[in-house]
Amino acid sequence: MDNGIYLEKKGETLTLLHVQEGELLHILVDQGAPLAGSLYVGRIQAKEGPNFWVDIGFQKPALLQRPRHNYTQGEKVFVQLKRPPLLEKYILKNPEVSDAISLSGRFLYYTPGKKGLNFSAQIRDKEWKKEMLEHLGRVADEREGLVLKGCSYSQSSQNILKDLEKTRQRWTDLQSHYDKVEKIGTVLYTPQRPWLFYLSENHKEPIFTDNADLIVVMKQAGVSKSRLTFTLQPSWKKDFSSYKESVLDDLVPLQGGGYLLVEEGHTLTAIDVNTAAPGDSQITRSVKLTSDNDRFEFAQMALNESIRQLYLRKIGGIILIDLPRLSNAKHQKALLKMAKGYEDSTLQVLGFTKSGLLEMTKRKDEVSLKQLLGDH
Repeated sequence: MDNGIYLEKKGETLTLLHVQEGELLHILVDQGAPLAGSLYVGRIQAKEGPNFWVDIGFQKPALLQRPRHNYTQGEKVFVQLKRPPLLEKYILKNPEVSDAISLSGRFLYYTPGKKGLNFSAQIRDKEWKKEMLEHLGRVADEREGLVLKGCSYSQSSQNILKDLEKTRQRWTDLQSHYDKVEKIGTVLYTPQRPWLFYLSENHKEPIFTDNADLIVVMKQAGVSKSRLTFTLQPSWKKDFSSYKESVLDDLVPLQGGGYLLVEEGHTLTAIDVNTAAPGDSQITRSVKLTSDNDRFEFAQMALNESIRQLYLRKIGGIILIDLPRLSNAKHQKALLKMAKGYEDSTLQVLGFTKSGLLEMTKRKDEVSLKQLLGDH
């Protein structure tokens, strides 16, 4: 397959693959489910400790944690969907909502009622930050929070202020709409579908599809015609299926030899790192590690690929990785430091267990691809 983004739609399910130099960079499956970030008219059903259960028109009520106000039962409430309901193997988990509304502008996130001005971690230019703080400090209200996105860097203060005004006006319009609506479950705002958002984030990549309806949708969304390639007899269909199936395979070959065995469970996922080839030598080959330096380099590569697979496969929960044992204490510390470098708002590295397994947790914001596609 050529480098680019490939789209396939069957029924209501759209699958996006991003391929670069023969490697699957990203896979996204959009089944048309409710989107995180959507705004709903809800009603308080019950209180449970400091939290509330809110009816937003779903099969199950939504959990409202850390509410800004002390609501009463039956009260109408304006909430934002933080996590859609998760249909896992055994249970349907309740959706989660927040009454701390956050709107996305072109260059910033706007949170009314939350004071403060912050910047994306991608922005490290202290002088530029200082300049923006001065400009925005003159116009930002004490009752609104702002976070400048990474794409705001190098933009003029005038462009950012215009974006702030547009987002403020959108919030005013949404409040006015909310005040007039009484029907519980009414959706006042829905963000862009995730696959369209991904195309806009990767705005230079060519796009391939065999679905004429998607071509129309992409053109309406402002995707450049020069990026689009449409054919009813795509040569990439076979490779598309192979890449899609690869994220369901437990065995992941490692470059240079060895492999990962990814065993995904309901609450715990174990990743076993192996140096010996499995029975089918066509899949991968063995790798010989003759020194602690060799084992350290191999462990680094295996850790990189393990983290990549967690995000690629949308795996969450408790994760244990069985990496090669390292006799050099400095190598062991360096490996842990490397693992800590992957921490973000969703991934937390807990360290090595007494048995030598690397333990981490990853927040479950969505159903894993194996749960989503495995039955198909």
